[in-house]
Amino acid sequence: MSTSYRPGTPEDATACARIIRGWGEEVDWIDPMDDLAPMSAFWAKIFARHPVWIALEAGEVVGFSNREERHLCGLYVDHQARGRGVGKRLLDLAREDQPRMIAWSYEDNRAARRFYRREGFVERCREVEEGTGLMNVEHLWTRPA
Repeated sequence: MSTSYRPGTPEDATACARIIRGWGEEVDWIDPMDDLAPMSAFWAKIFARHPVWIALEAGEVVGFSNREERHLCGLYVDHQARGRGVGKRLLDLAREDQPRMIAWSYEDNRAARRFYRREGFVERCREVEEGTGLMNVEHLWTRPA
């Protein structure tokens, strides 16, 4: 299937929130996700202020990435679109003009941590996330010289 990419807008927030909620239903180690409406409102505010990239297949949103300064704050791909380079392309778009980037992932999110290692990120530190008690891992990517 052909995938296209474009800058995102606040109007994409509901489709992106559905992808995040779908991911949350796939894992057994995270608390239940917020309802769709408040999650969509949260992401719409983020998308209005910071760069976001959208992956589309057959006109449907299948993934997104967003960046705040040098922090990758969101990178999610619908389960049916994984394994085809969509996440890598979304990451590449987010870090295209950056000399370095920080990405966080939960320790239990082994797939994300493998992905970041494969993409040149190095683990820097770990800290327990307030409110959830989950271990969060910070990764740093630096553009090769």
